Amino acid sequence: MRHISSSVNCNTLQSAYRAFHSSQTAVTKIINYLLLAVDSGQPSILLSLDISAAFDTLDHERLLQRTTGVFGLTGHVREWLRSCMSGRTTYVSVVGARSNTTNCTTGVPQGSVLGPLLFSLFTRLVGHLIASYGVSYHQYADDAQLYTVINSSSTSDLLRLSHCAEAMTNWHLLSGLLLIPAKTEALVTGTRQQVARMNCSTVKFADTTVSI
Repeated sequence: MRHISSSVNCNTLQSAYRAFHSSQTAVTKIINYLLLAVDSGQPSILLSLDISAAFDTLDHERLLQRTTGVFGLTGHVREWLRSCMSGRTTYVSVVGARSNTTNCTTGVPQGSVLGPLLFSLFTRLVGHLIASYGVSYHQYADDAQLYTVINSSSTSDLLRLSHCAEAMTNWHLLSGLLLIPAKTEALVTGTRQQVARMNCSTVKFADTTVSI
């Protein structure tokens, strides 16, 4: 943990799974941004994203590659992680009928101490992707909040946010994860006058139009 916390790739915009970073710190960070934007005379838009079965779909080999490539976990530590994830099996049982047992090549144990940490390490790179679009963000557990100020006389900021969300969708698909467009919610904040000047009422996300 000391090694990860001291890494330049440690995600400082991740609440949950970190000491002293709870739902309160996430809410405080986002609300502070939105209120400062209102004070500066600009409305903002907040896009809330949700990952489907996040802990169950982490690919073990990809996870090991990222913990090594991004955080430099090698040698015995890498083998400890491999040992923790390997050798797990699963089956389905319904009313006494049981499926064949199969090996698990994806997923980290939920409810464990290590599982949430491994998930946050796996998704660390998505923060660099979001920042490359000039969009602010904060992650809490397996949810991500994207937010940015909106120029009421132009659609460029809204398009930038849409492109960022599309890029996130593609990144998650390539990583074996799935964002759920149907559970995505968009919220505009600002004074009544600021919001009334906006000339857009929807944002496109993963071929789904989300109403604001």
